[in-house]
Amino acid sequence: MSEFSTKIIHGRERLILSLLLESDAPDAVEATPGVDSRIGPYVLLERLGEGRVGVAWRARQEQPFLREVVLKLMKPGMDSRQDLALFSLERQALAAMDHPSIVALLDIGVTLDGRPYFVMEHAAGRSFAELAGETTITWQEKLELFIQASLAVAHAHGRGIVHLDLQPANIKVTQSEGRLLPKVINFGVARTLPRQWWGDLVPAHGPRPRLTSRFTSPEQLVDGSSPDQRSDVFALGGILHELLTGTKFPGSGSGPQPSRDCQDLPAVLWDVIRQATAQNPGERHADINALLASLAPLAERTVSPAEDGSS
Repeated sequence: MSEFSTKIIHGRERLILSLLLESDAPDAVEATPGVDSRIGPYVLLERLGEGRVGVAWRARQEQPFLREVVLKLMKPGMDSRQDLALFSLERQALAAMDHPSIVALLDIGVTLDGRPYFVMEHAAGRSFAELAGETTITWQEKLELFIQASLAVAHAHGRGIVHLDLQPANIKVTQSEGRLLPKVINFGVARTLPRQWWGDLVPAHGPRPRLTSRFTSPEQLVDGSSPDQRSDVFALGGILHELLTGTKFPGSGSGPQPSRDCQDLPAVLWDVIRQATAQNPGERHADINALLASLAPLAERTVSPAEDGSS
């Protein structure tokens, strides 16, 4: 990203946050939503889940055109500047990225009671968790989907964003022009790498939610640590294990081992998975590009993050 583009994004995101912090002209119809509630042109259909400061809803946009979206709404009472900044970070991350395998930011707004919300593309389809046990898709096809998702993560890293909650459920597989296309979702606990363009707006090393996923890297479980892109490498190694084998990744503490049902997988894949999921970050692939390079001999095409705009 050029210095000029960086300054534009930096200024735009600061303006958005300041408007949310100071706005007294909200645009929503209802303040406390439930099923079938409306927020501006969006009708809330189904509660999908919640994080520390926000709740995600499947919603239907009715104006200016009809489509299904995901709307994230800040919880009532979460009105400190830190809460607003934490809620803002996912929106900022999505605004900074532009990749076909990352859900797109579509809209932002504020409810009548002053709660910010933002709207994202809805990635309809099965997740990697569901594909893991799918026998009608070859391991080569699954590997290609994994590579596409990894290129998206590399793109995020190139924008200074680490996901920190990668797991099979957070990668959906959609249809695009007759082809399967992975979509990385849920940047709700993402953090910025040091010295990036919004570094002083949201602390890179501030309070982090305690994650319990087996794809959480060991260093994320240590208070005061500073996870970087190698934490996402660890998670991707575990995801690759489950996607290709259909068996549960054991998580931190024990290395994945090939099962008797996976004898048709190339031995080199196990070397890649073991390195990616090493307990010591220094023993893993240094970044996503290195992980992809180790998979290149097995891929149907040469893996080149640079061509994807990730460098």
